[in-house]
Amino acid sequence: MYYLNYYVNCKMNCRDNLWKKIIQHNFLQIIKMDLQSKKVSDEMKVDLCTKYFVIGFAFLPFAWLVNAVWFFREGFLREEFEGQKKIKKYVILSGIGSAIWTIGFISWICVFSYNRVAWGAFADNMSFNIAIGKP
Repeated sequence: MYYLNYYVNCKMNCRDNLWKKIIQHNFLQIIKMDLQSKKVSDEMKVDLCTKYFVIGFAFLPFAWLVNAVWFFREGFLREEFEGQKKIKKYVILSGIGSAIWTIGFISWICVFSYNRVAWGAFADNMSFNIAIGKP
């Protein structure tokens, strides 16, 4: 909490305590979020699941993996509630999207590692670290 206060007071040069309270409240709400809590409504869960799904389209497949794992229980193992169909859809699509991205990453790593020497300067320009020596 000290670092958050330091950031709010020093970096933002904000003298208004209202902004400080708003930022601290939102920060604590994110940190202490528990899906099993009675305070988290089903509507909030559907909203959060939707946000994670949309964030995954920003080339963040890890968000899709988190979405699929985190909301699996809510979508498939819990008694039925309004919005559960939407969560099921997003959990399935997030899992598929994460799997496709993972397969794509692994495929690219294998193809690039196998063909790096044959591609010559083109592959060296794409590399951050250039291996020295014979492959």
